[in-house]
Amino acid sequence: MAITKAIKAKLVNDYKKNVEWEKNVVVLKQFAIPVNEINKVRIELAKVGCKINVVKKRIFLNQMKDFGYGDVSLDILEWSAIVLYSYTDEFAWLKEIEKVRKLWKKAKAKYEIDYIGWWFDKEWKDASYVNSLATLPSKEELVSKLLYLMNYPLQSFVMALDQIKEKKSQE
Repeated sequence: MAITKAIKAKLVNDYKKNVEWEKNVVVLKQFAIPVNEINKVRIELAKVGCKINVVKKRIFLNQMKDFGYGDVSLDILEWSAIVLYSYTDEFAWLKEIEKVRKLWKKAKAKYEIDYIGWWFDKEWKDASYVNSLATLPSKEELVSKLLYLMNYPLQSFVMALDQIKEKKSQE
């Protein structure tokens, strides 16, 4: 079914509103995700300040080019494309999408979501770049690991002193 000019104009206006305030726009591919599952993803992403939309690929790419974002070939947008806009934390969506992907993989779901790429400061980054960022630990995880590493030697030292104290008290 052909899209009328009025529908195209509405789509362009919607894309413009979503991209206008963003530095980063993420493109995901989805395959056979049921509506109830994608709605769960929407709700989780909304909690971290993200919005997710299914887009018309050709119109979306043309508009992104007009907005000054890096040029991307239509060939890399396979399957159905989902675009994610983050309004607060630029990286919060990474952990949410990774949780969903792991959950679906663990459940051996017949549907999937994967990265196609990301416009970071209006420059296109491919899926491998996004995957590498998604596997990095968060700031909170890094701080907790650092605190553990700083605490471990002190804890070991105190335990050794306690063992020496017990040995001396037994003698």
